[in-house]
Amino acid sequence: MHLDELQWFVVLAETEHVTDAAAELGISQPTLSRALVRLEEQVGVPLFDRVNRRLRLNAYGHILLEHARRSISEIRSATERIAELRDPDTGTVRLAFLHSQAGWYVPDLLRRFRTEAPRVRFELFQGAAHEIVERLAGGEADLAITSPRPEGFRWRGLYM
Repeated sequence: MHLDELQWFVVLAETEHVTDAAAELGISQPTLSRALVRLEEQVGVPLFDRVNRRLRLNAYGHILLEHARRSISEIRSATERIAELRDPDTGTVRLAFLHSQAGWYVPDLLRRFRTEAPRVRFELFQGAAHEIVERLAGGEADLAITSPRPEGFRWRGLYM
C-alpha cells in the first residue's frame, strides 16, 4: 500500500464520488479507479458499495478509513520529527541541569541560544547530579549541566 494511495482512499471515502475525489486530488478518474481496485485487491474485500454512480463506504471501508487516517497522521508526524533532526535550527533539546544552575546560568544560556535559534524548543529537567547522569544514560536527556564530571560521557568545562 502506497501512502499516496492511502491518502487518495481517504479523500474518496469522504467524497464518495470518484470524479469529485479525482478532481480534488488533481489526478485522473481512471488513475483513482485503478488505485481503488489495487487497494481492494490488497485487503481482499470491496471497501465501497456501488450505488448507481456513487460509492458508499461499507463496514470494511470504515475500518480501513479509521486506520488510514491514523497511519497518515503517524507518517506525517514521523516526517516532521525527521525534519526537525535534519535542521539544527528547529527541534527539541532535552536539557538536564543542577538546581544550583537554575537561578542564573541556565536562564541566561537559553536566552542567548534563542537569539541564534528561536525555533528550537527545550524540555528542561532540574535535579541532582545522579538523576542527571541517569537521564543521560537512559537517553532521556540530550545535554546536561552537572558537577562533578560524569564518567563515560563526553564533556566540556563551561566556566571556572
